[in-house]
Amino acid sequence: MIHLVIDSTALRNDPARKKAGFRAVMGLAKAGKLKLHIPYVVKEEFLTQQIEEYHAGLREITTNISKFGKKHLPDNAKALLDETKQGLMDLDQQLAEFARSDFEEWHAEMTAQMHPIDASHAGKVIDAYFEGQPPFREKKRRDDIPDAFIWQTVLDIAQQYGEVIVVSNDKGIKGASETDERVTAFSSIDEFISSDFCQPLLKEEQAKLTFQRLLSLVPEIKQKIEATIQDQVVDVLHGLTVTSEQILDDNNEGILLGIGSAEDIEIRIAEAEYYGEGLFVVPVEFSTDCEVSYAVFKMDFWTLSEERAEQISISELNKHYYDAEETFSLRVEASISLDFATVVFESNDSTDEEVAQLGEDVDISFDSIDKINVASDLDWDY
Repeated sequence: MIHLVIDSTALRNDPARKKAGFRAVMGLAKAGKLKLHIPYVVKEEFLTQQIEEYHAGLREITTNISKFGKKHLPDNAKALLDETKQGLMDLDQQLAEFARSDFEEWHAEMTAQMHPIDASHAGKVIDAYFEGQPPFREKKRRDDIPDAFIWQTVLDIAQQYGEVIVVSNDKGIKGASETDERVTAFSSIDEFISSDFCQPLLKEEQAKLTFQRLLSLVPEIKQKIEATIQDQVVDVLHGLTVTSEQILDDNNEGILLGIGSAEDIEIRIAEAEYYGEGLFVVPVEFSTDCEVSYAVFKMDFWTLSEERAEQISISELNKHYYDAEETFSLRVEASISLDFATVVFESNDSTDEEVAQLGEDVDISFDSIDKINVASDLDWDY
């Protein structure tokens, strides 16, 4: 997961946080690929500036209304201007409240983590202030004090998570970032989004969205997966080793030979993972009855109950062991690959027709057998 700190300089470049860069950050956060961290100083720097811009704009409007009101005007016009000025005073407070509530809503939607100033930060900032340590660009430079508190939060995050990315166009923060190998700095959101940190994750998320479109447009994909499991189950299971306490081999191991058809197939399509270049892997489960071959110690076999012994086919293996074959019910956990052999999945401008066509060209096969469980509903008497 990417741990990201956005400085107030980045927030001021897009106060509404509606441009493509911030939308991409939001998408990664919602997908669980990115965690946004907001230092207290960043929040307050941004909000106080936003509120002051609202104040300044309204003051300019109010001043112009007052100047205009000095002209020779009818009484109803003067009354309207006075009413407008009062409305602007009320709006001033509303906009201040809006700035904070809007930021809080965005913070909640981002599931961002707020970082208050820690008690330990003050002493570290003062030491850096007098010594001229980063992010101070020179000794006793007061303008850098806010950045110094932000930097202490960045170091805390780096200490906790091992790596942190900072988006800031502030020279002090960028300079400090160069002194710590755990911190990578970008000058803007767009620069960060274009980096190797983000692009693979963004392509992965876009591919997953396209995959969901494909499933809605071509629901027969699931039927194709089921058909693949039925067609390939014998080839992929034959000869594999299975382990269970129910297998009478000395090591509780047996070899799968006769493979039955797949039943009760479960396709966990929501858990599909994207591996790049149009390749998806989907976890599946299914049941099947299989003949299991194993060696059983002769004395152990002859102590079995008649009911259990009748289920086992034996032949001579050597002086001490029989070669045994027995049918077991298995529950198989596997992964199915869907290879679309195209990067169209990574594009956000493909048409429904293009997406639907992907379902015609897909190559489906077993990717791996992850786990084989022997059904535990056998109640043999030993």
